[in-house]
Amino acid sequence: MKKTTYLQGAFILSLTNILTGIIAFIYRIFLTKTVGAEGIGIYQLVLPLYYFFITLVSSGLVTTISKLIAENRVKKNFSNIYHIIKVGLIISGIWSSLLAIFIAFNSSFLGTYILKDERTAYPILIFSPAIIFIALSAVLKGYFYGMEKVSIPSSIDIVEKLIRLIILVVITRYFINHGIVLICAGAMFAMVCGEILSLILLFTFYHYKRNLLIPRTKIQTNLSIIKNILIPLLPLSISGAIENILDMIDAVLIPSKLVEAGFSKQSALSLYGELTGMVFPLLYFPLIIIASLSTTLIPSIAYSYASNNSIALNKKCNDSMAIASIIGFASAVVFTSYPSEYVKSFIIDRKRDFYFFGQLFRVFLIIGYLLY
Repeated sequence: MKKTTYLQGAFILSLTNILTGIIAFIYRIFLTKTVGAEGIGIYQLVLPLYYFFITLVSSGLVTTISKLIAENRVKKNFSNIYHIIKVGLIISGIWSSLLAIFIAFNSSFLGTYILKDERTAYPILIFSPAIIFIALSAVLKGYFYGMEKVSIPSSIDIVEKLIRLIILVVITRYFINHGIVLICAGAMFAMVCGEILSLILLFTFYHYKRNLLIPRTKIQTNLSIIKNILIPLLPLSISGAIENILDMIDAVLIPSKLVEAGFSKQSALSLYGELTGMVFPLLYFPLIIIASLSTTLIPSIAYSYASNNSIALNKKCNDSMAIASIIGFASAVVFTSYPSEYVKSFIIDRKRDFYFFGQLFRVFLIIGYLLY
């Protein structure tokens, strides 16, 4: 498969994230119509905890693995690359399994005393196995990003989101008369199924694409690989964990303070669901491009650094900073200038959402044509 530059890879990831964003948007519309704002509030209460545990097992893992793979790719040390993946899978598998067991046995405590809503206990129990699949998938995604084969995990991500949506529809139809708690648990089950499928596809492509007929080269010791993984991984994981802890504090604090202000518990959850499920996705939408760029930039920089190509290294950094600055400034101007119009377009009139996504697709197709 043809290798891509980091800008081409960023374009592919951005396009993929827009596609998955559209699917997630449909997913959220369907869930909102099924469980209402209160159900979305429960769902949004669980998500910060879900993302917190994901952060503990996978935050920085894709970045770290892709960096190590890119450095070894410069030296054509493929034996060591596959050894890194093997060690990474073992470490992440053990750690995520222990964490998943902890979540499963403490779901009631986490729901009742951490999220302050006992209705979240069952969804928490359901999502616990997904932690294992996400951790293992992160290692394999790091391999593909480091090898500059971005299209493989991107395509798999689209398939995974589609399957998740289909499973959600089926489960919701089945539990429609059993209350919002079971429907939210079903949404979590759909996420678990999607992660299982994603891991299976990633491992299949990894097994198929790797070159088994390679000359035997020097392989690092397991201890050395673990050290190289943990040194960049720990600060990234701690940073991500702190961010998710703050999100969980928001998830508990905002609804409780709304109740103290005089709102009913149902109204408080509904308002929180609107804020986190509708407003925030709109505000964070421009970050799709920035996040995609950072994902492909890190292994590309590692490759240039290992190759002692300072000219390419500086150019990649300068170009990325310019792109990020333009997107950030333009987004700030647009959101500040037309706040009412965007609230109406994205939250009230959903038909305009699809029109917006369609126009955005056209822009990305033009950019992709220019990049290629």
